[in-house]
Amino acid sequence: MAEALLSIGVAISGAVAHEAIKSASSDIAAEVQLLSVVRSKMLKIKCEFDVIQAFMSYTDVWKDSDQLLETWIKHIREIAFDVEDIIDEFTYLLGQQDREETKHSGCKARYCCCSRVFQSWHDIANKLEHVVRRLDHMREMKERYGIKTRERGDSLRVAIETRRNWSEDAHSIRSSEIVGFDDYRETLQNWLIEDAEKTTTIISVWGMAGLGKTTLVTNVYKSSQIKRHFARRAWIHVSQVYGIEDILKRIIKEFRKGEEVQVPEDIDKMSQVDLIRVLKEDLRDNSYIVVLDDVWSRNICRDIIDRALKPPNRQGRIILTTRNEAVASLADKNHTMELKPLPEIQALELLFRKAFRSDKAGQWPEELVNISKQIVEKCECLPLGIVAIGSLLSVRSKEKSEWEKVVNGLDWEFNTNPDLHQWKSALALSYKDLPNYLKNCFLYCCMFPKDLVMKRNRLIRLLIAEGFIEERGRSYTRTLDELAEENLNELVNKCMLQVVERNNFGRIKSFKMHDMMRELALSIAGKEYFCHVYEHFRRVQGKIRRLSLHQCGQNNEIKNVTVHPIRSLLLFDSVDLPLQPFRLLKVLDLQNSGFDSKHLPEAVWDLFNLRHLSLRYTKVRTIPRKLERLVYLQTLDLAYTRVKKLPTSITKLKYLRNLFVHTILDPTWKSYNYFRGFPAPKGIWNMENLQILQSVEATNEIMNHLEDMVQLRSFRITDVKPNHHPKLCAGIRKMENLRKLDIIAATENETDELDLDELSPPQSLKKLALRGRLKGGALPNWFSTHQNLAYVHLAWCELKDDPLPLLQTLPKLVFLALHKAYTLMELNFHEGFLKLRELRIVDMLELERLKFSENALPSLCQLNLVRCENLKAVDGMEKLTKLENAFLEEMPENLVRTLSDNPTIRVRKAAKLHKTVN
Repeated sequence: MAEALLSIGVAISGAVAHEAIKSASSDIAAEVQLLSVVRSKMLKIKCEFDVIQAFMSYTDVWKDSDQLLETWIKHIREIAFDVEDIIDEFTYLLGQQDREETKHSGCKARYCCCSRVFQSWHDIANKLEHVVRRLDHMREMKERYGIKTRERGDSLRVAIETRRNWSEDAHSIRSSEIVGFDDYRETLQNWLIEDAEKTTTIISVWGMAGLGKTTLVTNVYKSSQIKRHFARRAWIHVSQVYGIEDILKRIIKEFRKGEEVQVPEDIDKMSQVDLIRVLKEDLRDNSYIVVLDDVWSRNICRDIIDRALKPPNRQGRIILTTRNEAVASLADKNHTMELKPLPEIQALELLFRKAFRSDKAGQWPEELVNISKQIVEKCECLPLGIVAIGSLLSVRSKEKSEWEKVVNGLDWEFNTNPDLHQWKSALALSYKDLPNYLKNCFLYCCMFPKDLVMKRNRLIRLLIAEGFIEERGRSYTRTLDELAEENLNELVNKCMLQVVERNNFGRIKSFKMHDMMRELALSIAGKEYFCHVYEHFRRVQGKIRRLSLHQCGQNNEIKNVTVHPIRSLLLFDSVDLPLQPFRLLKVLDLQNSGFDSKHLPEAVWDLFNLRHLSLRYTKVRTIPRKLERLVYLQTLDLAYTRVKKLPTSITKLKYLRNLFVHTILDPTWKSYNYFRGFPAPKGIWNMENLQILQSVEATNEIMNHLEDMVQLRSFRITDVKPNHHPKLCAGIRKMENLRKLDIIAATENETDELDLDELSPPQSLKKLALRGRLKGGALPNWFSTHQNLAYVHLAWCELKDDPLPLLQTLPKLVFLALHKAYTLMELNFHEGFLKLRELRIVDMLELERLKFSENALPSLCQLNLVRCENLKAVDGMEKLTKLENAFLEEMPENLVRTLSDNPTIRVRKAAKLHKTVN
């Protein structure tokens, strides 16, 4: 709930900062006064919600066990939604008024225009006053019924005690009940007893909830070998709430359990310094093992280890179990163990053992194997989930039909069946531990279909548009995009999201959500009215703020939608949906939805609050002048559509940050002009917030103003002609924050060759793509001095000199693509390219031999050879010691056969090359 209030504060701040309400420049005195009243009431409400948010940061974690508090919070939530409705209505009216005032000229017309909205301002003022009275009533109700904030330690007590009970339960599990941990167990035991003379070793076992971290470590900790090896042993369940003093006391008590030396009578009154002194006395001349189970805080854990558990010249072993990668990184080098889900065969074995209440492996009923595979797939082979469902099945009939009922109703069982409570609670603890600014980001991810991989950049733009990303602490030097990426990385580090793919820079490229994490998020999101996922004709009703449409049926018609305060609409299926009821939308994302109309519905241009409009991979052809009505728009994504130009009215969108427009002309990507950008609308250079501009066609007019676009961070320009070069180079030199640059000549002909010697892009540039002939058949002279280039794509460059000696000196280069770049018959890769991870050689028609010398490309993981029809030999490929995959596409059969026969090379005959627009 606290996270739901974050957007309220941001929304109010944005509303009262709007020019119309700040300056109150209206010609009507009464309206000026009324706007001032509205502003005053909004600020009062914002102050109230700031205090409520602080209160909620304590109550959220334990309200589930307090019905009185939960009811009170429900009413606060409803007020918060009503405030959001009022604010959105307010900003909508401002947008509508801007439109009307632009449309009408003259004092009389302007007076009539303003008079029409006067009543609307009056209504908003009345609604705000009603909100103030309701908040006063809720404050009185809180005092009347004694609803008070507790200490955070108290607030987590129920959840933590439950979690500690699970930890204790793990101590009673017999070795015969554990499946799939043999290798982990052996490794962990070896780490504990290796190098007996070593003073202290820190080991971490980490992964998402339910993988069996506690079970594994318990099993090793209880083994007779470990008991004999260590004189002092302590198992401490840490959790989120215990401070350093608490943990030190419990370690001392564990060490002295069963010993002649008694625990000090005044231990509960001891200072931290005294506790550390006592603990170090216990460790004197004794070997020890300490397990810190379920650690959440890196700082507390590090303090305990550094100050109390690292006495000199003592053999000690410290094991941390955690869901947080930052905590796991405290381990010594090569002593971090990340648990993974079970292999399918072991997951099935565990399921059958639990379902049939047997500790022994056996032959299980054949008719249950396929349905069991569906169960473990649903659990994504997570041991805790498998154990929970296996226990549920153990009291059911062993008939296939009965197990099918469980599978088909598993989502419902997850939310309602008490037998699965432990499983759900284990996952919920991870959510409750998240700071408020991460909770919205986590819940938002459940709006994507479970089988759809979430792309980082798309998710970042959506989170910013939703208002979930705000500057905090010392973040003012970073962009909102960077803060959003940090949030997503935090969710990965806390095992709330899973990495699908990283790019060559090591940054996460795409994510997915574990099925059970997604079920948890959907459960919370539904309860909090955060969002609703529409599929299989489920009824949608209530104050749902966001709607995600996945499966709408064969007739492409959505039914049973009775909600009106929708703020975000994500479509993943083709659907006929009227937008009139959703006039306060902030996000409209139709990417890959199957939307096949040439034009958007007229209602789109009346969505004055819209921040994000994505039509990527749709068949939209035209964007009308009415685009100017979307005054708050931040992202306009028209990539891979059929839009060829934009109206000049786009330049009125002063908040626009991201603009993507390009059309694919040749899906095979073989021709020079395989995609096209768009003509730059006059005045685009005045859009001060624009950071991403892809892909604009070069004209004399935009070149004359390129120096005014210094804020760009990503820039792709096409159709560049020789007369553009001087001003192109001068403009780009001034783009101090530029990260990505694509320059594409008008044609591949010599008459349009690129003269870029004077370019010298800023050192911030990391990704560079050049397409077209380069002057003199050589790379620009500044290449060798640009030390931060990590991604280089050279296409149709007609190079006469071998560029490899220069390219191999770039210290940060991780990706290199040579696409019809030059006409040499032989390519020799010598020492160098120390960090290059991916190499693509495409359409090098004259190339006959490719050589890799000893120590060449020591980091190369992937090699793509595409349509090099005369390539006869690849020498030294076995010397690429880190190579994981060699993809061959439309290559000579003899070469494919030769390379495939080499057992040291993993060759794949690719269906098609991964798309890279450059």
